[in-house]
Amino acid sequence: GAEAANVVPVLHDDFQLRSDVWNVVSGVWSWQDGRLLESSVGSFATVVANTVHPRNFQARVRYRTLQPGTYRSVGFSFDYIDNGNSQDIYTSSSDAVQTVQAFHRDKGQQVYPQPGIVKTKISVGEVTTVEITVRDQQLTIALNGEHMLDYTVPVARRDGKFALWVH
Repeated sequence: GAEAANVVPVLHDDFQLRSDVWNVVSGVWSWQDGRLLESSVGSFATVVANTVHPRNFQARVRYRTLQPGTYRSVGFSFDYIDNGNSQDIYTSSSDAVQTVQAFHRDKGQQVYPQPGIVKTKISVGEVTTVEITVRDQQLTIALNGEHMLDYTVPVARRDGKFALWVH
C-alpha cells in the first residue's frame, strides 16, 4: 500500500563494505566482492547487529549455501540476546534431507518444535531467499517466494537483536 512505500528499513546491508553494524561473535567472516562470507566449519558461527529491532517486522535474507559441513545450515535470529537465547529461522541442506525451520533457544537449550519444520528442496550453491513476517507471536516464512509456514512462536517475545549465523 501507500504506507509501505514510506517504510525505512531498520537494517539494510548489501555487504559491499564492512559495516560497524555487525559484531562478530564467532566464526571467520569476511567481506568479499559484495558478499559476506563465513568460511569456518563449526557451530553457530554468528554475527549480530548492534541495534534492537522492532517487535513487529519483516526481514529478507539472501544467501548461497556452500558445500563443506554436515548440516549446511544457514540462518538468522531475532530477539537475539546471546547464543543461548533467541528466536531462529534457518534452512538446512544436508545430503539426506533439506528443510526450512523455525526454532528457539531458551536459557541455552535449543528447542526444535515439530510444527516449525517444513521439508523442502534446497540445492547447495544456489541462491536462497528467506522472508519472514513477525507480528507478536505470529511468524510467517516464505522460501524463494513460496509461502512455507505459518507458525506461533511458543516462547515469549523479548527485546533483542538481529543475527546471521551458519552451522
